[in-house]
Amino acid sequence: MNTKLTPEQEKLVTDNIRLVYYYFKKLHWNEFKQSHGDDFIAEGLLGLIKAAKTYDPARCKFATYATRCIQNQFFMYLRWLRNKEAPTIPLSVVINGHAPDGTELTLADTEIMVDWNSFEEIDKAMEKDYRDQLLDAFLKTRGGKDKEIIELMRRGHKQKAVAELVGISQSYVSRRFRNIQTAFAKYKARREKDVA
Repeated sequence: MNTKLTPEQEKLVTDNIRLVYYYFKKLHWNEFKQSHGDDFIAEGLLGLIKAAKTYDPARCKFATYATRCIQNQFFMYLRWLRNKEAPTIPLSVVINGHAPDGTELTLADTEIMVDWNSFEEIDKAMEKDYRDQLLDAFLKTRGGKDKEIIELMRRGHKQKAVAELVGISQSYVSRRFRNIQTAFAKYKARREKDVA
């Protein structure tokens, strides 16, 4: 990537450099944040430079666009880190215990193959379970129509079908759903703040 910037692009970068540090502080991956903090900052700066080079003022404000570019760089770097730091266990590792003939057992002897993708699936399932529990707790605070709309949408119904089942217009379902999403995001943030 050519990093040569025009004076206008340089001004955008220097005026908005604090965005990188702001979004770095908002990261929740402490195990990577502590050990790779400087690298995350560098990746965020690359995202800011990319934003300055590809920014179109007709579409949105620069800060909005730069935020997305910075976060994308963070996520790409995090993905790279997770793939790079996936542990590898040699099959010659001795396991506590002995085979019936008295020799030491190794992973190769047990024929256990670890599928790291299954751990990612477990993480996703746990995250989904947490989100579902949080949503259930949130729904207890909402009125009847909101509960009905969310339950139908959780079962896979589209807005049009929900509108017909509840007896309201599709535009009202859409509006209610947006309001519910906003309220849920605030509820989730409050809950996570209370836990932290």
